[in-house]
Order: sequence, then C-alpha cells, then structure tokens
Amino acid sequence: MKRFLTAMFITCLFVALVWAARPAPAEPAKPRIAFSVTYESHGLKPSGAILVGWDDGLVVFAINPDEPGTELQFGKLTQAQIVSVINDLKSAGFFEQQMAPGTVPDTSCTSITASCKESLASHTWNESRSFPWGSNIESDPSFKNFTRMWSISRNALAFAHPRVGKPLATDSAAAKRFEEARITYWRADAPVVALTKYEEPPVATDPPLEVRISHPGPKFVLAGRLGRPIGETVTLQGVVVEGPSKGYDGGPNVIVQRINGQATQQFLRIPITPYFGDWGSKGGDRKVPLPNLTMGASFELQGYETGRYVGIPEDAFQLAGIMIQTAVGQYFHSEVMVITGAAIEPIHYAPSEFIDREALIEGVARNKNGHALIVGDHWEVVLDGPKWLSTSESKPVEAFGVVRKLVDGSFRIESGAESYHGLTKLEDQINSEVSLRGTGFCFNALPTFEYRGTQIGISNLRGPANANWPHGEAALVSGRLEKLNQPETDKNGNSYIYAIRSGTWKAADPLLIPEVDVMNVMKYKR
Repeated sequence: MKRFLTAMFITCLFVALVWAARPAPAEPAKPRIAFSVTYESHGLKPSGAILVGWDDGLVVFAINPDEPGTELQFGKLTQAQIVSVINDLKSAGFFEQQMAPGTVPDTSCTSITASCKESLASHTWNESRSFPWGSNIESDPSFKNFTRMWSISRNALAFAHPRVGKPLATDSAAAKRFEEARITYWRADAPVVALTKYEEPPVATDPPLEVRISHPGPKFVLAGRLGRPIGETVTLQGVVVEGPSKGYDGGPNVIVQRINGQATQQFLRIPITPYFGDWGSKGGDRKVPLPNLTMGASFELQGYETGRYVGIPEDAFQLAGIMIQTAVGQYFHSEVMVITGAAIEPIHYAPSEFIDREALIEGVARNKNGHALIVGDHWEVVLDGPKWLSTSESKPVEAFGVVRKLVDGSFRIESGAESYHGLTKLEDQINSEVSLRGTGFCFNALPTFEYRGTQIGISNLRGPANANWPHGEAALVSGRLEKLNQPETDKNGNSYIYAIRSGTWKAADPLLIPEVDVMNVMKYKR
C-alpha cells in the first residue's frame, strides 16, 4: 500500500510539473497598420490623420482630405484590396531608398508610412517643388525621382478606402483601435505588417435559372442594352457614327448620351435601323419623316430596341469538324429600330443633369473666394480641395465625382475614394507627373496607349503582378509626360509626339463618353 501511494504521488507530481511547464496559448495576432497618411499643420488647416488602414481591412479616413482628423469615418476593405495598395506602393518605389527633399522647420507637411513583409518605409514632405536649401525639381534628379514616387503613392492611397463609410464615433471598437494607434503608432520603429498572397475563397453559387425567351413569365422582363424592356419605345439623343466594318454592327450607330431625357456618360454604341423606308425618306406611306444622317452629328431618335441571336456556337464548329482561327461564338445582337428623328445641337453635359450621381464634368478652371471652380455655360461647380494653380487657371479641366446641389442653387463635386480632377489637354501637362485614363492596345506584341484620340509613346511601365497589357480596354498610366522634339514612329507605324518613358499602369474602369475619341469608336468596346 505504501508503494502504491508513493507511486501515485510521484505520478501526480510529474503531471503537475508537465502541466505547469506547458507553453501558454498563443494570443491571436493583433491587426497592424499597413499604411497611413497624416498631416502636421503649422497653418490654418488642422493636423491629424487623413487615412489609416490595417492589415485586417479596417480603414479610418477623413471625409475631406483637406480637413485631416475631422469627420472621421471607418469602413472595410478586403485583404486583396489592402495587398493591392501595398503592391502599388512597391511599384512606385516607395520602399526603396529615396532622397527625401526634407522640410523647412515649422512648415506644414504630409507623412506617408507603409509596411509590407519585407520592409517599412516612411516619407515626409511639404509638397513644395523646391528643396528648402535652394535646389529644385528641374535641376536635381534625386528630387525628381522622389516627386514621381510621391505622386504615384498619393494617387494609390487616394483610393484606399470605401466610397461610403460610417462615422467613427458610432463604433467603439474601431474608435478605440484608432485612438491607440494615434497615441502609440506614429514612430519610425513601428512593427512590420506580414502580408501574404490572398486567395479568394470559393463562392457557392446557385444553378442558373432557366427563363424561356418566348415566355419569360410575369416575374421577369427582358431588358436590352438601353436598360429598358425590349420593344418599349424610347427617345434617344446622341452622336451618329459609322459602325465597324467587321461583325454585325456595321452601318449607322448611335453613341447614346440621353435616354428618355436622362443624361448618361457610360459609353454605349448601338446600331440603328430605319423602321420603314430609308434614311431621309418623307411622305408616301410615312406619317413622320426619317432624318438624313450625317456621321459625327447629333440627333434625337425615337424608336425601340430589338434584337436576335447571331453567330455560330463554338461547339458547332467542333461537331462539324471545321477548324477556324477565331470563333466569336453566339450572342444576342441589339439594335434600335428608328421610327422618327431629327438633327439637334451637339450635347454639352451640365452638372444639373447628374445631381446625386457620379459624372465627369468638363469646363474651365477658375478660383473664387478661396475655392477651386469649374465654370461652364451658365453654371459653375465648386471642388473640394485646394485652389487651382495659377498656371492652370482659364485652362480646360475636368472633375469626376458625385454631383451635389447646394441650397443656394450652386453645385459641388463631392470628394471620395474615386473622385479626381485636373487638366485635360496634354499640352497643358508637359513635364508634369500625370495620371491619364486612356485605352491600351497591343499589336504585334507592342503595347500602345491612346489618350482621347492622341497616341502616346510608352516604355518601361511597371504594372500589376501577372497582369497583361490590355487590348481595347481602359488603362490608367501614371508617369512624367514629355513632348518630343520631333515625332517618332513605332514598328507598327503609330506616330506620336508625346511620351511617358517610365511609370506605372493598371486596369481602369471603362472610359466615359467625354474620354472617348467619338469619331473613331470602332476601337472601343461597346
């Protein structure tokens, strides 16, 4: 019995020692800051955070970047979006050794900090085009490289938060995290964020719902490309152009600018066919005339959208044993049957047509009462942010964002994740850092880029990982715009006088109508 009790005691003691020596359970990793933009003010503007993003997707941002630390909101990005921002900063050279311009003591400045698995970097600048000690962007190559990196990085971070957020004060957990970061994080030895490759989880999808074209039933309406039911009469306004010679869209097409009186800037080109008779026919059996069409002119047309399936399914060629180089396949081809119409004056968009909607507004730059404005024909739009530079005043400019109507009847373009504004003409942007939305093409393995009908020579552009240069798709190209002493011609015969020799590119949202070379629409997707 004594031996038994001794053995039990030893066993219990061993178990107790092993239990005490076990490793403590690992605490879950705390979210870490992936990037931040802060502003230190020595003037009228407040100091504070403009943007802070964590590696778990939480983002805190100021509604108005020109009012740092005020009206803070929060939202969520996916891990893939966080990684994309960090990759954009990598492409800009943010994490490489940079010759910072420095700041004069007691001047306002912006600081950007970001971290990735490999490194941490922080840069501060007062965004002046001159060194504090005499040099400037034109004479110092290292300063020029820094300003290029800074411009691309600022552009990448400008879109690094949700379009719409919630007030930070309404979420105690997000507010507490931000407050802790504000107190403890703004230092150079901040921990490095370990970002890894993001894999999209598989999404469970329901099987496709079968709907019969001839009998869609009471729950469904077959809508066309105009966004209206097939067969419903509509009134369209837009520019008539010649369709592509290949495929089923040849002949007259219309680039739609208004549908039933509502303005649209989404690029939509659709074939038009006379309902009865020929274009320009009058009298006879017709009660209303059809207009004589002039390519490039604007028309108001009344008619209805219809269509049919065209083309041959790819497996039909396989079944027949026919080898072809390119198979378009079968798809639904839309067209508008025009009943009547008439020529109208060219359409010039006004902000009043896009209240509470996104729009690209074009006009002339003006400064008034300390604010930047875009002025058009009997209207003006106030922009968030600083005044126009004196070199930009009275020049053609544009701004994209949500249009708001103010109580005094004026208009404002609301700043947000996707808003932007700037000069439109290339000749006004020579020797400047630019971000141009245009169309990429690739012929004979040679990438080319077109901005509003003008070819731009490109070389040494860094793009997203594993991404191919687009063909016939929109792209955003950022870099320094040069004007050559004389035109150059590439091996495909494209001639250009402007060039971006180095910079970055990424895929962009489809171009809007003001950004399209209307008289050469065959190059653009429908």
